[in-house]
Amino acid sequence: GGGERGGGERGGGERGGAMKRKDQNWNQYGSNIEGYRKISRCTGHSSVIRSIDWSADSTTVMTSDQAYELLYFDVMTGRQQSGNLRDMKWTSWTSPVGFPVMGMWFDGSDGTDINSCDCSGGDSEGDDNEGVGTGTPAYLVAADDVGKIRLFNYPVVVQHAPAQVYGGHCSHVMGCRWGSDGSYVISVGGKDRCVFHWRVVRRNTTTMMGVAAAKKGRESE
Repeated sequence: GGGERGGGERGGGERGGAMKRKDQNWNQYGSNIEGYRKISRCTGHSSVIRSIDWSADSTTVMTSDQAYELLYFDVMTGRQQSGNLRDMKWTSWTSPVGFPVMGMWFDGSDGTDINSCDCSGGDSEGDDNEGVGTGTPAYLVAADDVGKIRLFNYPVVVQHAPAQVYGGHCSHVMGCRWGSDGSYVISVGGKDRCVFHWRVVRRNTTTMMGVAAAKKGRESE
């Protein structure tokens, strides 16, 4: 079947590429000046694979599926990893499940209400976050089933995490990704067949904290 690719780089000038298939398996490829060669085949998911993310050292791949299962695989062998990966640093986070994104689910939502998410790093200068590739991305963007784009501080680990919510799509939003420099977001609609370009304007984080406090106060009344 068709698929989607993600990639990372290993030593020796060889790049790795992961091909996501429309079933429960995916293949791992390596590329160099001579082309591609198959490295490993990873199996274990019980449903269609939804996302693929690489570790910062390109030794491990994290995958999620439509059954909300999160699995980890060794890149070279294709074997599933079950050890402690809590401190693993990731070059990206596009999985809708996992500790760093558990607070992005809004009231009344179920597992089908968020269709896509992606994290982005902060500036290399003047920002406490070191950015994607170091394990400390600064922001998370999520696309939902009601036509909204949601922007969070990352990681999103508290219930009812504050978010900036933006509209524009007339139906469900199928995908969202950060631009390479973290200054814009691209979102892709479903029935509206639109591609939106969002410019990121930073605000003081205390403003978002105030929004969360006000919401919590209303809920306690």
